[in-house]
Amino acid sequence: MFNQLIIFVAFILAVFSFMIVYESKKFVNFAIISFFIMYLIPKESFFFAFSITVIVLFSLMNTKYSINKLKFILPLFSFYALVFIFTGDGITKEYLIGMVRVVGFQFIIVTLCALFVRDYSDLKMFLKSLLIILFVSYIMIGFYQYYTGVVLSPWIDESDILVYTKIYDLNRFRSFLDIHPANSANGILFVICLTFYGLIEKNKTKIIIFTFALIALFLTFTRMAYIAFFLLVLLFVVMNASKNWIKISFAVFILILLIVPLFVVGQDIFSYSIRLVSDINIYGRINIWETFFLNISKYLFGQGYFNNTRVAYFISSSSENYFIQEFINYGVFSIILYFVIIMKFFKNLAVSKPEIEKKTIVLMFFAFVFNMMGATYSQNMLFLVFGLSFSYANVVQNYQQLPIKYSIEK
Repeated sequence: MFNQLIIFVAFILAVFSFMIVYESKKFVNFAIISFFIMYLIPKESFFFAFSITVIVLFSLMNTKYSINKLKFILPLFSFYALVFIFTGDGITKEYLIGMVRVVGFQFIIVTLCALFVRDYSDLKMFLKSLLIILFVSYIMIGFYQYYTGVVLSPWIDESDILVYTKIYDLNRFRSFLDIHPANSANGILFVICLTFYGLIEKNKTKIIIFTFALIALFLTFTRMAYIAFFLLVLLFVVMNASKNWIKISFAVFILILLIVPLFVVGQDIFSYSIRLVSDINIYGRINIWETFFLNISKYLFGQGYFNNTRVAYFISSSSENYFIQEFINYGVFSIILYFVIIMKFFKNLAVSKPEIEKKTIVLMFFAFVFNMMGATYSQNMLFLVFGLSFSYANVVQNYQQLPIKYSIEK
């Protein structure tokens, strides 16, 4: 009964929002509201009901435009859905519901970005709003939970938190809706990527947000997240090598000023923590990955998303690497799926201007890739970045003042 009420409320909110937003023609607000719900309201059904309603209403009133924007996305996710079903345990009600919760969720994320971010002002507004939303969900609420020990998300069991955040001798930072600190690090790294250019521009607000994000990242005590951060800094410098070196040097100087005190203060933790220095913890993932590659033939056609496959003697299901886990789930089909996604991602970003937004999206993509080399379930973040590439592709046409083949119907 409660779920039905949630869906009804979301539907009514969507209809009223549609009436207001459609009148103003600022369709990017649909995406902003949807992502606000996704990251700050711990109820999937609310996000589904709101987002699907505004997408359907918009598509009915702008059919040609929507078909044009979704002509790649719909076939891709149809293939994804077929792979999900084919590699699973058969067509059952439970598995179909699971497919909607996984594939459907990611389809909505990409569709929101592709349909509603249409020009340069939309993209700037969307990225700024996304920064605020992620900062609140992943960092502000994360700090509250870290220092109070109170879990705000009602559907997360307190005992689950203890398993992931206090299993050794550390109290680890975690965000609002992600149980595992390694997955929380994805959102934190995204915030860092969205503020990198604020360091060059000497934007005080972004420098403050960046500082809090860096402290939060440190408190996850996740080695792969640390490595990902330093690789992102290196990538940032390389990507901007042709720019003003005074500004780049200033940005790097700010980074050093922020990083060094953190690691000086935390040196005792790094020296004595069982989690960070134990042989089992350091070599555990290597053991898992070695076992996977020795038995790769077992996974050629996938074990299904909800598999219980033992990758190693002490691990069930999770392989501690996103890309290996996707191969376990979907077999060779995952290679096809992600090859198409990556090729389309970079094709969408093929034009160089607007430059800062393009580089920010690329940094977010590599933040996910680097961090998920040592963690598993956080694929929604990848599809958010994939969706942003479609937003950028929309913007390029407008930014260069090219004729738009499909305009919003009046």
